[in-house]
Amino acid sequence: MATSEPDPLARLFHALSPDAQAAALVYGVVDPHVCTVSQVVAILRHAGIRAHGRQLTNARIKDANRELVDAGLAHAPRQGGGLRASPRWAPWLTMEAHRGGMLDPIVAGHRHVQPGFAYYRDEARVAMELRCHTVAGRFDRIHGGTLEPMNWAFLAEPGAAGLLRTLPEAWRDRALAGCLTRVLHTAASPEPIIEACRALGSDPPAFAANIAFIRILQGRLDEVDAVFDTLPPALREDKRARTGRAGAAALVAMLRGDDREARRLIESAVAEERSGTRKRNVFPASPAFALSLLSLVRDDSPSSRALLAPLVRTAGKQGVEPIIMHFVARAADACKGARLAPMMYPVPVFGTMLQGLECCWLGQFRQYTDAAVCRALADYTAHVRAAGFDWALAECLSILGQPELKMAEGRPRPAAAYRNDAAALHARLGTRSLTNLLAPMAEWEYPLKALEALAFETRSKPAAARKRGPSTRRRRLAWTLQEDFGEFSAKPREQQEYRNGTWSAGKPVSMKRLATSAATMGFLLDQDRAAAAKIRKGSEWGNRSQYYLDEAGLFELAGHPYVFGEDGAPVEVVRGEPELVVDDHAGSLRARLVPDDGDSEGYHVRFVDGRRCEVIRFTPGHRRLRAIIPDGGLELPAAARTRLLDAVSALASEVRVHGGIAGGVETARAVDADPRPRMRLEPSGTGLAAELVVEPVPGSGVWFEPGAGGATVFAARGGETV
Repeated sequence: MATSEPDPLARLFHALSPDAQAAALVYGVVDPHVCTVSQVVAILRHAGIRAHGRQLTNARIKDANRELVDAGLAHAPRQGGGLRASPRWAPWLTMEAHRGGMLDPIVAGHRHVQPGFAYYRDEARVAMELRCHTVAGRFDRIHGGTLEPMNWAFLAEPGAAGLLRTLPEAWRDRALAGCLTRVLHTAASPEPIIEACRALGSDPPAFAANIAFIRILQGRLDEVDAVFDTLPPALREDKRARTGRAGAAALVAMLRGDDREARRLIESAVAEERSGTRKRNVFPASPAFALSLLSLVRDDSPSSRALLAPLVRTAGKQGVEPIIMHFVARAADACKGARLAPMMYPVPVFGTMLQGLECCWLGQFRQYTDAAVCRALADYTAHVRAAGFDWALAECLSILGQPELKMAEGRPRPAAAYRNDAAALHARLGTRSLTNLLAPMAEWEYPLKALEALAFETRSKPAAARKRGPSTRRRRLAWTLQEDFGEFSAKPREQQEYRNGTWSAGKPVSMKRLATSAATMGFLLDQDRAAAAKIRKGSEWGNRSQYYLDEAGLFELAGHPYVFGEDGAPVEVVRGEPELVVDDHAGSLRARLVPDDGDSEGYHVRFVDGRRCEVIRFTPGHRRLRAIIPDGGLELPAAARTRLLDAVSALASEVRVHGGIAGGVETARAVDADPRPRMRLEPSGTGLAAELVVEPVPGSGVWFEPGAGGATVFAARGGETV
């Protein structure tokens, strides 16, 4: 066996028996292929490799295999299927074989034992050949321009970073990118790769974001800005550097518990990414930015949800940071109350830690009854400890310290010991653990958050245009309003005006004609045309078609001057609106939507008195309120007063809000009420309709009948909630 420089790997390798050294070289060179005992013996014989002058037998290789597994140089991917080299050892063992002149003989022996096909090169053979040709310096046999960055990731493993300097310059940036990704996901030793990026990389901004993320994993949060400050001055304004800096700073703020600052920096990163383009949906491609989005999940305000949703969609479409964004999206779903099952991650990579965090968020740890999942978490914890990834180590220890976690193979230490170590490490780093990202919420929090979301959407809604007023013609359409056991309908009649100014009794107009020919009837008012557009077609017995006007059509007849009751007396159809009534109730708060019922289309019709019919329409916003507020009202604790008032004050432009509750509201300015009665006049045919009302907030358009309404009224006036 050849000797090598005295590094930790070399010391461990040369401490093995000669039989184990020979077998290790075979496993390292042919990796990622799996070899059985008989195949290793055949490869060694074909390569002419002996130990103490004797050929190795099956029995001796079996003993060597046990030694290699105990030393961590090889493992069995599946029971009874042979061994392969541990990924971190494969490059060094390949280099050791090359130093001893045994690389090509082992490759030839493997080709003899496991012959391939000239027209087909599987992924395992491509990976083996790339590593062997790179170690031997045979770059003329490598199609480097067609390789992806991750094909070169093996150069991040121990002892292999020096090979980066031997690569042709045109391939180096791709190889460096793949090595950085390997460091991030497997906690390989970072400093050799970072130094290689600085010394060999031709495009420093391409590596800066990943290097900054490594510093965060190490817990060196104060050094993140230095990663970008050390770039050449001309490159600091590169878009990748600007977005990378903002994304890394957002993650630092989130880990320190400052979600407001994290959100500001997230918005800054998005703005930087969008600058110079016409794209609406962008996603700054960096792992730090992706992970920082958990701050929006933790904040869980309506505005944070609105910011997060398009970023999740865009990342999914572009395939950006898929592992991190998978867990961010699931955290957002869990925050909305979705029932999720935790994922299985049986390999020791960064996703293993994210899976453990998700288990903490969901309070579900049953997958750790699987031994492979437990080993993955334990192995990744060991890797981050060895690599000096202190923040990642603190989170792994926090996961291992969860009292509900029952590991299949047990824990070598009590859960409390892990929690204490994690707390001390987080305190030293100045970070907050992500294990409690999703704190349990009381039941009343869910409908209140839904109210806050609706309030946010209402604030962002553009103002609606007003309808044109009615007009008068010498012919007119009159409507007869009928009620039958709570069901309302209206029948149209076409009337002619006599010379003395009176009107004929008129003739009925079929609903079908009105629905299909309203455009040709020039004497119709705007209300008639709007009602005609709402005429429905149904079926009677025998599949006969029936046309009828339901509550939605009645709503369009509001203000129509020619609506009459069955007795021929005029009836005024008015549009009402639901009311959100908020009151103190038995030491708590109660929010009620009045009325709390309506038909399937969202309308409620009632006779206020014998000559006035009120039609209330539930807008999509009102229907959402009906879904949020249960029958009988929403009961909230007194501690939620400020949040409830802030939410309902924003709904003043959507629904009339009043009640007997008092108290300050941060988002609404208090004004003095105007108790004076007013005469409200509206056009009605050739005359006017008069109504005595009170407008507590002048200029707001929120009217009450005298003596009605609560002690506190919310209204929107001039774009401001008062």
